[in-house]
Amino acid sequence: MPTAYALRNWIFLFMGDLLIFVGSLYLSALALALAPIHAAAAAVLVFAYLVSFYIFDLYNIHNRFTAGPYLARLLIAVAVGSSLTAMLSYFNAQYQLPRTVFVLSVVINALSLYFWRIMYYSYFIPSRKTRNIVIVGAGRSGKTVYDILSKIEYNGFRIVGFLDDSPEKVSKTIGPNAVLGTSRMLTTLAKNGAVDTAVVAITKDKNAELLSSLLEAKSFGVQIYDMPSFYEELTGKLPVECLRDGWIAYAPFQGMRKGTYTLRVKKLLDIFLSLTGLLVSLPLCAVAALAIKLDSKGPVLFRQRRIGLNGRPFSLLKFRTMRVGTERDRRFAGRKDDPRITRLGMILRLLRVDEIPQMWNVLKGDMSFIGPRALIEDEVREFEQKIPYFSLRHCIRPGITGWAQVNFRHCVHVEDSLERLRYDLFYIKNLSPLLDFHILMKTVKVVLFGKGAR
Repeated sequence: MPTAYALRNWIFLFMGDLLIFVGSLYLSALALALAPIHAAAAAVLVFAYLVSFYIFDLYNIHNRFTAGPYLARLLIAVAVGSSLTAMLSYFNAQYQLPRTVFVLSVVINALSLYFWRIMYYSYFIPSRKTRNIVIVGAGRSGKTVYDILSKIEYNGFRIVGFLDDSPEKVSKTIGPNAVLGTSRMLTTLAKNGAVDTAVVAITKDKNAELLSSLLEAKSFGVQIYDMPSFYEELTGKLPVECLRDGWIAYAPFQGMRKGTYTLRVKKLLDIFLSLTGLLVSLPLCAVAALAIKLDSKGPVLFRQRRIGLNGRPFSLLKFRTMRVGTERDRRFAGRKDDPRITRLGMILRLLRVDEIPQMWNVLKGDMSFIGPRALIEDEVREFEQKIPYFSLRHCIRPGITGWAQVNFRHCVHVEDSLERLRYDLFYIKNLSPLLDFHILMKTVKVVLFGKGAR
């Protein structure tokens, strides 16, 4: 699968960086004939650089490493990582590095990291093996797989064609790819080594003949995937319109399980993160509250009825960013030029300061720090009627941030809400401490660069 390829390449890139981070310190100390570096100081530097590189998206293996903008981002990340190292070492003497060693290591890092990425891009990326894929099913699900493979760069697949048991579809084309024949042809393609992978994009029940062809192809080394799982690994979301009750019933949705992490650990993390966030942001909240009072008439906080866990309503808190009395006018919702938003409100939204009071909702248990976006009742009623499986997003608490929030824009239209649901269901299915940490780090990136601000 492409994810295994991506993970292998990511680990290779990461390990190279790790060697450079540590090696630059000890090489600098050796060059300057100074005492060996304390392990704690090296650990702080490595941590600071890794956080900085992650935030600046330097571990996305689909980046073009030789491009000018990438070099600029790399140099900024080195500068931020170095500054973070200096700041951390300021508070603890054992983390401090000799100034000359630190400066020389920064220079070595900047040069070595970019040279390493040029080598990686030139010699490692082109060596990937292209896998030949056949899509079994030329209907809506099959076309969805084709569309995704056509859009995703460096996916490692070449579409050989489609197979379909409907006589009227044989010999037709989807894009440049033809429907080669019926599913019985899969065995021939497998014997001839023409395909490495088959994606079964059929939503109806599979007949015995199709299952027999799949098993025989598998015996020849062809990897067989069902369409929802293949789509999920390629895109980080679920194809809602192509799902069926049976698939959802058997798929392991981790967010629906009453496990230790979902019941206890996640709740403790919510309390810790929200309490820490409220205490740290207290001075900022005081300034924001005063600015809101001076900027426009009305209360500092905005309360709105939202839908939470198991469909129960609660009162969500935000800093007010709109003029009083205009919040019910939904004509401009989701637009950047929303005339209801005050001048100060635009700034608060851009910096995400308006979201801070929601941490109180987290402490009360209405929300989690990470989860699907909490929607108003009217939106929920509309989308539940028009979008399949929409109510599943209410099986966990809504969040201040989430997988959909960091990957897709704020929206109020049915089409956009369908796309957000694809991300929400992926999160519910794959909920884990690692995914939550990944979302937190992406949230930091979103806040720093203003992506998705509305």
